[in-house]
Amino acid sequence: MQSTLPATEHLARLAVSVLVVDDRAADRAAVAGTLAGAPQIAAVTAVATAAAALAAVLADPPDVVIVEHRLPDRDGLALARKLKNLTVPPRVLMRCARHDARLAVAALICGADGVVEAGQTAAELRAAVLTLAGGGRLDSALAPEVMRGVSTLLDAADVPILGMLLNGVAPAEIAAILAISRGRLEARRHAILDRLLAPRRSASRHLARRLSPAGVAT
Repeated sequence: MQSTLPATEHLARLAVSVLVVDDRAADRAAVAGTLAGAPQIAAVTAVATAAAALAAVLADPPDVVIVEHRLPDRDGLALARKLKNLTVPPRVLMRCARHDARLAVAALICGADGVVEAGQTAAELRAAVLTLAGGGRLDSALAPEVMRGVSTLLDAADVPILGMLLNGVAPAEIAAILAISRGRLEARRHAILDRLLAPRRSASRHLARRLSPAGVAT
């Protein structure tokens, strides 16, 4: 996904604070080290769990939170939704594995302001963080075949909701456009996520059964 940086003079005035959430120590250190090299980034903090991330955001809100989608105590998608529901939400950047289009879509549905692949270069990661810190969004354009595949999983009434969420339309505005309550919109957003992530959850349960002691062949 491409990013569009804010104007150069705006970047010169930025003093961005970033929170990195990743349970793998080596990855936390690598991301933090990459960001610390950017002159516009003033502070980088790193934590290993969703609970620690929430505590850190409430204690000293950062400008941008980078969330790894796999966390030991809470799914990264759930953390993104929690963060975006705060009274003053930070910008949220989700990191996920390469070519995982469904996860990228799910992250945007949960309110993430952008998605980056774990294999992005240092320059690309810095650009993404500075774009979000400057008030921009990352280009969330998805391949037509991806959108067609995702749309076939959904009820027809949910396809317009998906489109608006992927284009960064605020939930309150979506509810107003569709003349539905915020509660109804949240229920539909849950339904979209359930449909989207059902194959992933099924595969995870199948793998867990295979790796459990009872499922190991002797």
